[in-house]
Amino acid sequence: MEASITFKSVGKKYNNETLLADLSFGIEKNTKFSLIGPNGSGKSTILKLVSGLVYKDKGSIYLKGHDVSLKSQKIKTILGYMPQKIDLDCDLTIYENILFYARLHGMEPTFAKEKISSILDSLKISVYKDIYPNYLNFSIKRLTMFARAIVHSPEVLLLDEPTLNLDPIYRDVVWEYIYTELNDETLFYTTQNFKEAEQNSDRIAILYDGVIKYNGSFDYLVKNTYGLAKFSISFADNIPEFVKKSILLNTKIISPNFSDNKLTFYSTDKSEFFKILKDAFTSEINDINSSKCTLEDIFKRISQGEE
Repeated sequence: MEASITFKSVGKKYNNETLLADLSFGIEKNTKFSLIGPNGSGKSTILKLVSGLVYKDKGSIYLKGHDVSLKSQKIKTILGYMPQKIDLDCDLTIYENILFYARLHGMEPTFAKEKISSILDSLKISVYKDIYPNYLNFSIKRLTMFARAIVHSPEVLLLDEPTLNLDPIYRDVVWEYIYTELNDETLFYTTQNFKEAEQNSDRIAILYDGVIKYNGSFDYLVKNTYGLAKFSISFADNIPEFVKKSILLNTKIISPNFSDNKLTFYSTDKSEFFKILKDAFTSEINDINSSKCTLEDIFKRISQGEE
């Protein structure tokens, strides 16, 4: 399948410290691709590299086959970018802020006005169109920046934490618009909302220590990292030693954790849980729980060095 964005051995340093090291991956056309990682890991920098706002130190980045370092007019046409930081012009109304960007992209005035009105209606913020940013709350400003990024119908859309600090209603509004109006676009977004990434991504990449640790669908990440499920058993007293030994000798048990009277672990095979449970029933048990492995579980294990 055709790649919308391609990274080839891309590196970036800040103050002689490596932030990004030899990034090589591609994002296919019409894909919803999320990037997660710790604060300061370089997620925003990656989007800025694609948009041309920041220069790479090594490697190449291609947008629909065009080298982004050349900053061609074609790239400006096919790319939409929403930064994390609010950067609206406070001397322009919400409507004028969006119209300014529409005109920068060469949109015909009448068509631009119709498109803006349609977007504002869909995002449920048309009532604010003639108000200046300083008089509006954070959510309205963020939605205005989202509208500004999509007004010229870009083929590739970069969104840096698009729903960060939005109230739940407006967060749903953003995703509803993406699913109903942006089905033909390639979406590359950063987020710290793990559940959001699980639910709204065809592919997920985990950035840690300057490299992409994993890149694939959520199901792929689960099956190839920390198992299909997370299990826990709470004992009335301390965890019996024979249970600990059984766990440690079992190669299908992943990342076991012994905390006083509570045992937690992951496994790719649910039958292993029942084997442990059978042994454990010789002791008094207070609680048994199993749950699907989440993206947050995977991320925590990576951040703790348990790959």
